[in-house]
Amino acid sequence: MTKLIAIFLSSLIFSNVAYADSFGSYACVDGYLFFSDGTSKYVGDNDCATAKLGLGFACVDGYLYLPSGKAKYVGSADCRTAKIGNGFACVDGYLYFPNGDSKYVGSNDCDTANLGQ
Repeated sequence: MTKLIAIFLSSLIFSNVAYADSFGSYACVDGYLFFSDGTSKYVGDNDCATAKLGLGFACVDGYLYLPSGKAKYVGSADCRTAKIGNGFACVDGYLYFPNGDSKYVGSNDCDTANLGQ
């Protein structure tokens, strides 16, 4: 029984590690948006200063970068008001989930959203 519990716990630990690794990571430095795979894209010095970055998401230069690394145009104004945190993003009335799916919640709801830390 103890061995069975140990196997179960180790499978939980490894599945959480794999899940955490599935999030994209972003950094914006010297005008470049860096992706977790080491590649980068020039976005401009001013865009780094106003970028919103969080676990799995980045909103830079009018584009929301999803955990998969794909970008979706949302507009510069929406990036300025985007909320990103705790593996979620709320932009232009849409709540984006860690897996990249989204659900319309209304723009006012994004304004008052609390996405945790």
